[in-house]
Amino acid sequence: MAKCEHSFFLEVAVGQAAPQLVYGCRLARLVGELSEPSTQLPQMIFFAGRRLKNQALRQVCHSNYRGHSHHQRCINIRTDNRTLRSLQPRFFVDCDPIGDFTSQDFGIPRICHPEKVFPLDTSFQGRYLQDLILSRLIFPFIDVLCIFADDIGGLGAARNLLLAWAKIGSASSLSHAVRPRVVIVVGATQSTTHDILDDEEFLHELLEAGDVPFLAAFGDVRISRLPPEGLSPEARFLGLAEDISRGLRDMRRIRDRHYALFSATHLESFFRLALEHVSASPLSSFNFIRAARYQNPLDGAFTSHITNFLKLGNRTRAPYDIMASYIASAILMDAYPTGMHRTLDLSDIVLHRVDSCRLLS
Repeated sequence: MAKCEHSFFLEVAVGQAAPQLVYGCRLARLVGELSEPSTQLPQMIFFAGRRLKNQALRQVCHSNYRGHSHHQRCINIRTDNRTLRSLQPRFFVDCDPIGDFTSQDFGIPRICHPEKVFPLDTSFQGRYLQDLILSRLIFPFIDVLCIFADDIGGLGAARNLLLAWAKIGSASSLSHAVRPRVVIVVGATQSTTHDILDDEEFLHELLEAGDVPFLAAFGDVRISRLPPEGLSPEARFLGLAEDISRGLRDMRRIRDRHYALFSATHLESFFRLALEHVSASPLSSFNFIRAARYQNPLDGAFTSHITNFLKLGNRTRAPYDIMASYIASAILMDAYPTGMHRTLDLSDIVLHRVDSCRLLS
């Protein structure tokens, strides 16, 4: 296979028929580059913008940044190579949120990597279709969302963009607390007072003045102001890097608290299932729990089996705590199929099976 230089994550291909969502399997390739994908817990940062966004990527993700012009009309994803062996590797997703990331090249194969194509609902077109893909497919997997306001028309444009995404809503079935932390990146002006007033007005109009439930789609929001351009690029984006790290630390605690810390293996699997879900039903919720049982669905008679088991136990006067322990053990074993998790030691699994056999006898 030819060496692949593509960084594109997703693109919308517009051909003769319905639009198609093209997935370049890039996330799967990045996960394959990790040292222990079944135990590492990646975090994803989304950069939305143009020129300033590219400058920030070059500094924050400089170990794996290539600014190819032919990647500008799609959603890209990169990894920070410095974090490949860490517990929490960092993946950087980026695009121009107000540009057109549709392609007219559908049907031209890329021989350097596999691609998967998903048909899209023809009732969604243009700008709304792109916003729908970001809101319903990408953002449920993002930890920190950075919007470079100067690239898209200022704070007002950033506010309108966030409200448009919030109006579409998140597809995630997870707790509202597990939503991307938003960082609005703007350049500093000559007046500190003017900057403070602008920031306060922006936050007021975003959180209080509108009728769109912003916090249902996103977590908290903060503004990160860049120093003047006279500084070196590394020094200029140092504060932004700290804001991103702070947001990632917050999200790590929140995901841990809500049992939503995904390994790299699970992250890639969930995303593939989310792709299929958005293609089939873009406006319905993506249920992470149901997706986790995609290859191990619950039997339709599960409830009746438990009911019959309890009836038989009561008829034989079996102690309730023993029946409850047996049911809990059976549910636990069913929820941990082979290869799904690595948090249980083999000896724990053997003990569960021994206890189950004792109860059956």
